[in-house]
Amino acid sequence: MKSTLIYFKILVLTSLLSILNFILPISSSVLGYQLPGWSWIIVFLVSVYYIIFIIKKSFFTLNIWLPWGFLLLIYLVIDSSFVALQGTIQFIVPIMVGYVTGSLNYNNNIFLKIINYFKYLIIMVLLSVSLISIVRYGFLGAAPAMYAHFASIAGVLVISLYFSTKKFKYLLYFGLVSTIPIMSVTRMGIFIMFLIPLINFYKFLSLNKIVLIFLLLPIGLFIFNLPSVQKKMFLDGKGNLSEIQYSSDNLNTNGRSYINKALIEEFNKNPFLGNGTRADYFIFKQKGWELTESHNEYLQILVCYGILGLFIFFLSLYFQFKKITKLKILSENEKIIKSIILTFMPVLLIFMISDPILRYTSSFMNYFFALIGVLFAINKQNLKIINYNNDNNSSYPII
Repeated sequence: MKSTLIYFKILVLTSLLSILNFILPISSSVLGYQLPGWSWIIVFLVSVYYIIFIIKKSFFTLNIWLPWGFLLLIYLVIDSSFVALQGTIQFIVPIMVGYVTGSLNYNNNIFLKIINYFKYLIIMVLLSVSLISIVRYGFLGAAPAMYAHFASIAGVLVISLYFSTKKFKYLLYFGLVSTIPIMSVTRMGIFIMFLIPLINFYKFLSLNKIVLIFLLLPIGLFIFNLPSVQKKMFLDGKGNLSEIQYSSDNLNTNGRSYINKALIEEFNKNPFLGNGTRADYFIFKQKGWELTESHNEYLQILVCYGILGLFIFFLSLYFQFKKITKLKILSENEKIIKSIILTFMPVLLIFMISDPILRYTSSFMNYFFALIGVLFAINKQNLKIINYNNDNNSSYPII
């Protein structure tokens, strides 16, 4: 159990490291690497150590993600640049995290401690976005996009607990974490936080959701009309819901329309196989842009790995979804974790429209894959406990 807690501590601490310059007045880079870069490097090295020296067998669904992993490695061999190596490892690290967490041992006490680790991280995010960033920058919207990812994870967790326990406090917690993307004026983050209660998989259809819809609609309209949101959303500083469409002349895309146009032009050069690992990065450098990420994962994958790459990624995600939905759930913990993972999937697909979320390992992807590993690990543990109880006429509690 000690190795389980250590690993999850590292996941949370590296998440904290990735945003430390927004919490403390320190540099965003160390020895030439950005703090988020150091975050995934540490997780990668620790995961390698666990795989080689600690774990014996993992119940993570590795076979589902092997085609995607092999494709990444093949493209890395073809394009063996240092930038390509970094990009490939960033994509592979979450899969390694899932493999490690799928090999560890869990019980109810462990779960509570892991949730507490993440709770402390969210508290730090809340404090920095509501106090430190405003004091340092003097306006809203100074927080990184990663804050919205953390908020979405916490939001999915507490909403699942709310539907499971019916305790009103979890609804209050959801309202609290929802302030993170609102205060940082992260548009996609705000949209996702309003969507999370409606798409939660714990009980896909329930009276509670209908009640929440009527509560969220007026709140959503109020937030939409906030001056800070209007200024971030529209070029004129003011607009209405009908203008939220890609063809709108007033919608502020923060330059994404130009970025997407450049990516589509590159994609058309080699649509089926793509143009190589981190081809998007080299496009930006050729144009003299300071960008390092595409901010649209669909186009990023299409440009780098082509239609083949996007198809394999979607295929892996589909088979993962299918495997989880068919899993025989043996405990309430499993049911909650299952609902969280299944809710993460549409959240991931939506974030992919505007965020380089597949490379934001410390703020979303590591936790997504970690929970997949946890689910299959405790399902196997519980199955063993049930078989033991049946054979020994025991009532040993399942996890």
